[in-house]
This record gives sequence, structure tokens and C-alpha cells, in this order.
Amino acid sequence: TIQTELEHQKYKCSRCGRSFNALDVARILDPVSGRLKCDREFGRNRFCGGDVVEEDTVGELARTRALQTRLESELRPLLELLHACDDVKVPAHPLEGADDEVWGKFVPETVDSTGADLHAP
Repeated sequence: TIQTELEHQKYKCSRCGRSFNALDVARILDPVSGRLKCDREFGRNRFCGGDVVEEDTVGELARTRALQTRLESELRPLLELLHACDDVKVPAHPLEGADDEVWGKFVPETVDSTGADLHAP
């Protein structure tokens, strides 16, 4: 379950040794540096600020990296196909560029392929 997975993700401050779990990450993430910083308060407005690093709990880190590698390898063909679609030009309208014969099959005979009114004087 997700709760079990979250319980196995442990983090520890390299300065004071305080432990954190995966749910704490959003709170201790420093948006400026993008690093995890300890928020342990030592006194009035004094915080540890040490770097928080992931603990390797019984090979969890190695297993997570292996899972990430497997996921990336399985997604690679899909990503390559998506990348191949980058240069495909999708018309603004399904009849864009169609000649009068094709246009006439789908549009009443009140306008031509340019949109001009056929019954205009």
C-alpha cells in the first residue's frame, strides 16, 4: 500500500540527526535551493537548517533506483513515439487544404472551399 511505501522512506538531518518521513518532505523542502533542510527549532527563531538526506533502509534506496531504471526503460519506446510526433503538423480544421470536391462532400452547397457564399450576387 502507499502508506507502507511512505513508511519505508526515511530521511535524516546530517547535522542534528532528526528523522523525517516522506510526508515531511513538502514541509522541509527549501524552494530556493531545492534541497531538504532540517526545520528543528533549537530556541527562539533558531533552526538547525542542516541538509536532510535519504536513509538507505535495508536496501530501499537501491530497490527504488532499480525500479526507476526499469520504469525509464519501459517508458522509453513511448517517449520516442511521442517525440516522433513533435514535427507532425495538425491542421486547424479537418477540411483545411481540401479541394472543392472533398469540401462539397461535407459542406452544404452554400459556400465554396474558401468559405465564400455561392449564392452571393
